[in-house]
Amino acid sequence: MSKKRLYIEDNQELLDAARTVFESGGHEMTEAHTGEDGLAIYKEGRFDLIIVDLMMETVDAGIIFAKAIQALGNTTPAYILSSVGEEAAGGLSPQELGLEGAYQKPMAPLELLKLVP
Repeated sequence: MSKKRLYIEDNQELLDAARTVFESGGHEMTEAHTGEDGLAIYKEGRFDLIIVDLMMETVDAGIIFAKAIQALGNTTPAYILSSVGEEAAGGLSPQELGLEGAYQKPMAPLELLKLVP
């Protein structure tokens, strides 16, 4: 059975690479280019994994998205993926944001697949 992934990222090349990795593993991937679009898509569907970039249309777009899904009672495993690491999360740990963890970009394909529940 195919798993559904939501990846929120403003870099199309990274989205395309992740799609290749996920689809090669038999998974579906839905993409969004902004935190706001990602939140709208999140509200419409059910996903098995969420990956969100930390900095997109604004420096804290990923944090805003994480706080929003946390307020909605999210139970889907969600991760921040960022080129600047956890430090840019305003001193908040991923767990304080309701996330499973944070990873540094770029992420190796095998590491990305390890996130798959």
